Formats: sequence, C-alpha cells, structure tokens
Amino acid sequence: MTNFSHRVRRTSATAALGLTLALSLVSAPGRADVDVHRDAARDVYAASLDFDTGTLVEGIDPTIKAADLRRVAVRHDRYQLRVIANVRDLRARDDLVMQTAVRASDHSEYLLTLVRAPFWGSVVMLTDLQTEDEMTCGGARGTFSARRDRLTIRVPRSCLDRPRWVRAAVGAMSLDIEEGDTPEDFRLSIVQDDARLDGEIGMIAGPGSGRSFTPRLWRG
Repeated sequence: MTNFSHRVRRTSATAALGLTLALSLVSAPGRADVDVHRDAARDVYAASLDFDTGTLVEGIDPTIKAADLRRVAVRHDRYQLRVIANVRDLRARDDLVMQTAVRASDHSEYLLTLVRAPFWGSVVMLTDLQTEDEMTCGGARGTFSARRDRLTIRVPRSCLDRPRWVRAAVGAMSLDIEEGDTPEDFRLSIVQDDARLDGEIGMIAGPGSGRSFTPRLWRG
C-alpha cells in the first residue's frame, strides 16, 4: 500500500510538473531574434557633384556627426520588426533619413524609409523593391530622438506578409541640392553611412551589399 501511494504521488508530481511547463510555454511570449552591430566611427561617405562643371568630389568625412551610425539593433518578434539606430549627434542635421532594406524568407524585398514630416513629426514609408510600388502600412511608426541621438522604425509583421525570418541592412543619409544662377547650374551633395560597410556605401546594391545585411533573424 505504501509503495502504491508513493508511485501515485510521484506520478502526480510528474504530471503536474509537465502541465506547468506546457502552460508556461503556451502563455510565455516568444523570444525575439535580435542582432546588434556597433558600427565604426567617423566613416561617413560624403560626395558633392557640380552639374555645371561635372566635377565630383568624394571621400570619407570624419567631421560629419548626424549620419555617423554608432550602434544598430534589429529585432524581429512575433508582432513586429523594429530597427533602432544611434548616431554620433542627431542634432547636427534636421534632414537626416534612415533607410532599412529588408529581405524576407519568401524572397520579398522591402525598403523602410524614416523621414521627418511637418505636423506628423516623422513618417515611415514602405516600398516593395521588386515592383517599386509604395505600400500602405497603417501600423508603421518611426521616431527621431535628438536627446538620445536615436532613430527608430517599427513595422508590423503583417505589413511584410509575416515572414519566418528577415535580413536587414540599415543606412543613414542626407541629401542637399544647392541651386545656381541657371536651371543647369546646381550642386548635389550627399552624406551616407551604411552600417557594417565601414566607409563604403552600397546598402541595397553594389559591391558591399551582401555584407551590409544582418544574419537571418527568425520570428520570435
């Protein structure tokens, strides 16, 4: 009788433990897959093209702070894709744009673009890179925080067709056009820093594009 009671108690305890573990697995939120990259400092690419003379001046400008990515974190969980980028000094420019190219498990490709916008503060635009069509994504959000030198993009996974995994490439850039005396006389200036490329550019295409993407980040 004693042995039987001992077996019953042991079986009940094992069953209770199994049920507790099962419930915890069902109720616990999925763990997000995260990639964090600390980018090289003072590696911003700068170029200036004078259309009147055809003169192109380009190189690395270590004095540029606003577009100089320092830390980039990409998080993919069961609800959203989130990109957080820190730069050296976000207050240095008010026309900075952050772009994130996304490659998904179903071979889809997207471009997420964060820009400042009057009245709204900031807007995230979503583009299908295969069709070049602008997409509607009501849940997409983005922020600029000058106090933290931080830019953030959040996009629901539903807007990306709920991929099993994604790879992401992040870049910060600023574009400026200086007009001259005639329509043909103007200067185009660009500054750009693509994470992981350390002084090179080519986030989406070009010789460095493969190295600019994170590893596969699986749905949390």
